Amino acid sequence: MSTLVLCLHSSGSPASMWRSVARLPVLAGLEIVAPPLLGYGPNPPIPVGTTVTLDDEAAYLAGFIPAGVTRLHLVGHSYGGVMALWLARRLASIVASVWVYEPVIFSALRQDPIGDPAARAEADTLLATPEFRDPAHAGSDAWCRHFIDYWNRPGAFDRMPAEQRDGVRRAAGKIFAELNEIFFARSTFAEWRPDAPLTVAYGERTRITAAAMARALASVTPGATLDSVAGATHMAPLTDPVAVHPSIEGHFARVLAR
Repeated sequence: MSTLVLCLHSSGSPASMWRSVARLPVLAGLEIVAPPLLGYGPNPPIPVGTTVTLDDEAAYLAGFIPAGVTRLHLVGHSYGGVMALWLARRLASIVASVWVYEPVIFSALRQDPIGDPAARAEADTLLATPEFRDPAHAGSDAWCRHFIDYWNRPGAFDRMPAEQRDGVRRAAGKIFAELNEIFFARSTFAEWRPDAPLTVAYGERTRITAAAMARALASVTPGATLDSVAGATHMAPLTDPVAVHPSIEGHFARVLAR
């Protein structure tokens, strides 16, 4: 039996964000792959205005799963969590478990009646800035600032090292494509639930939207584990990975014992 753990990074983040997870003792002996998503280095940038669907991303990611894999564990953060859930539905016959941190399934939040009304209103406010949905502005400092500061705090983009700001600008075309997919597809939370064991984690100090999406997904998934990570924000898997390690360790301790 061949087992693979596939770790998927978030929008604007590097695949290397999972480096410390790969060293967790609970994963010792397992093959762990953390590929860069389409549009992130060393892959070529995606030009602004290019359509990249979730199916396009899934087809690309499937190339990192060897033919002999019979047990696939999916780990994902934010947009990477969206892709983990997407793959779980399409590769159900080999998916052994799914761990996601704040998957940004905004389409369900905005359209499913079980979505939190206050969170839905905040999501709509995020979209209300015309420039944010205009490809002519994607990649500008104002556009990048709007995106980065929403998930962090005001001034976060301007405080980033120059190299990191350049990385966000470089990835802006792909981020713009990702936003189109996660906000405007028609879906309900039930359409995202995997058949495999699921853990959904979210930060105690995250955005109201992210917490609402995590809770709603867990509520419609039989047997799901919902973890609140003390003191954590949306970007904790990147900025404070040690904070999320207990949730990952607990998840794998449960599913590997089956």
